[in-house]
Formats: sequence, structure tokens, C-alpha cells
Amino acid sequence: MKKARDLRADIYHIHDPELLGLGYQLKKSGCVVVYDSHEDVPRQIMTKEWLPKFARPIVSRLFELYENRLVRCFNAVIVPTPHIRTRFRVITRRVWEVCNFPALDEIVYSEQQYSNLNPACYVGDLSVNRGILQIAEATKRAGVELYLCGEFTSEQLKTELLSKYEHVRHFGILNRVEVARFLVGASMGFVTLHNTSSYAAAYPIKMFEYMAAGIPVIASNFPVYKAIVEGSNCGICVDPLDVDAIADAVKLIRSDRVLADRFRSNGRKAVTKKYSWESQASKLLDYYYSITANDYSLLDGRRHC
Repeated sequence: MKKARDLRADIYHIHDPELLGLGYQLKKSGCVVVYDSHEDVPRQIMTKEWLPKFARPIVSRLFELYENRLVRCFNAVIVPTPHIRTRFRVITRRVWEVCNFPALDEIVYSEQQYSNLNPACYVGDLSVNRGILQIAEATKRAGVELYLCGEFTSEQLKTELLSKYEHVRHFGILNRVEVARFLVGASMGFVTLHNTSSYAAAYPIKMFEYMAAGIPVIASNFPVYKAIVEGSNCGICVDPLDVDAIADAVKLIRSDRVLADRFRSNGRKAVTKKYSWESQASKLLDYYYSITANDYSLLDGRRHC
């Protein structure tokens, strides 16, 4: 808090729900505060495997009440999807939609390095709800190596999966440069998350990273995912619980290089034109200017706290 005040910033942009209390104190002291809700946290809490099932609805509801109360005091809320925008619009009138798309200069396009015979890959947290068990079994049935990048949500899951499937390799947590290299060596990327309220309406950044790297996508058949993947013709959407359907998608990409190249090219084009951070950065700057240069009435919101 002392460091934040010493900075005397024009805007304080709070990214994490753990910092809501700090943002509230800054706002009460007269600062301009923006809350970046990059996840629907109350719904996300319902998928936390480390929380006992009976406790999840209680914790989710308590956090939602807490978040809603504090957000009303802030100058604006940033959201990454229309779904989260709808939720916050009933709480505050200033909601900005800025999507969490990858920066093109951080992702290396695979180009001639690509082979549809390379291992398949998954990037992100490794959990049951993110479909890791179905992915492991499907790639085994398809006879394809599976490379995993990320952290397991439990040591038990990690031990069980790696001991059962010899074709799976786990690379742990990688930095941005290492992730870019990791994707270049893959034949396809999975985003077959289970149908939970926090996943089904989200924009998984891994999906756009796969597209930017020029590797075909195998995604869950949720409407939001289908609009991106099938709308861009850059991959295949499947039932995330159907191991055979996932395996069939893997085999199809594996056996048809022409199809794989079409998916790759289309995905890269879609990210370049529509789904890159470059398309969002200017929006964010415009929003910043709107609350510092053009609308000074919003700078004094202390009476609402």
C-alpha cells in the first residue's frame, strides 16, 4: 500500500482478486482504480479440486458478495469475455471488454518446422476438469506422444497419470520463450476443458497461442469455442468427455497433412487479423484516457464507497 501511494500513479490497475482490498483502500484515499477480472472467480472456485465439494458453493457465494461490494466503488472493471461483462453490468455501468489474446511477438510461427507426426501438446494447468485424463487416454489410443507443459493441481494426479501412460512427457512450468519453442515442436494442441460454468464461456489463451504458433486445435464443442475454432476453420471440436472422439480427431490430423496445413494457416491468419493482443492494446489505452482525460467526474468516487 505504501509503495502504491508513493508511485502517485494516474491509474491503479488491480489484476488479482487477492488485491481487491488494496484497491478498495486506494480508492477510498482518492485514487483512480480499475479492477481486471480476468476470470469469473466465483464460478472458478466451484472447480477448485483442493476445496472440499461441500465448501465450494459457500466460498463461491461469499467471494461473490465481497467482490461485488468492492467493485461498485472502482472507476471501471475490465473483463475478457461477454459472459463476464454481462455479470458485472448489473453492478457497475463502466465495464470494459479487453480480451486476453496473445502478443504476436511472443509466439513463434512453426512454418516449415511443422510436422503432423510431431507429438501432441497441452499447455496450462493440469487437472481433471481441464480434461487431462481424456487427453492422455485418447493420445494413447491414437498412438501419439503427448507433451505436457504446466503444473499438476495435485501430486496424486501427477503420479497416477505419469505412471499409467508411458507416452506422456511432463516438462513442468515453462517461461514465455520456452512455451513458444515448445509449441513449434508440436503437431496439435488440446483445449478440451470440461463443461463447467467457468470454462464453457471463457476464452482460453492457450487456444489462441496454438493458433498463433500454427498448430491445429482440438477443442471442446462449447458454442464459444466452436465459434472460434470452426469459425476460423483451424481445428476440430469434440465432446471433451468422449475419448474416442478425441482420439479420432488426433488420428485425422495425424493422417492428413493437407488438412493439418489448412488448419495451421487459417489459425495463424485468424490470430493475426482478430485474436492478437495488438488488437486489444489500443482499446485499453482509449479506456484509460476516458477516465483520466475526458471524464473527471469519475475521479471522485469516494462518496460511493
